[in-house]
Amino acid sequence: REGDHANLFLLDELFKGTNTLERIASGKAVLSHLQGPRQWVFCSTHDLELLHYLAAEYAFYHFTEDVAEGQLVFDYQLRPGHLQHTNAIRILEANGFPDPLIQEAQQMVEALRGPAPSPGA
Repeated sequence: REGDHANLFLLDELFKGTNTLERIASGKAVLSHLQGPRQWVFCSTHDLELLHYLAAEYAFYHFTEDVAEGQLVFDYQLRPGHLQHTNAIRILEANGFPDPLIQEAQQMVEALRGPAPSPGA
């Protein structure tokens, strides 16, 4: 019968290698389009902006890692919610990049994030 089947979508880094703004906009549009009854959609992404745009439509899960002896170590345990810590700068640290470079990257992250929202905003 029509409509009696389910669909499974396994997506990895939608629009990888494309312009950031269009990648996020296109990824959001595709994921919103695929979401629905009897649709199983699993998507991996590094585009944290999608969390905001898809919060009403999707549940989020993440992997995390630790640094042990200068190496990133993953336990491959899927955890509910969105990740709390990113790892690009930790990769720089683990690979011995100079402190001024790491500090510049950290400052850039803070500048890109912008000011924290005021309480009640």
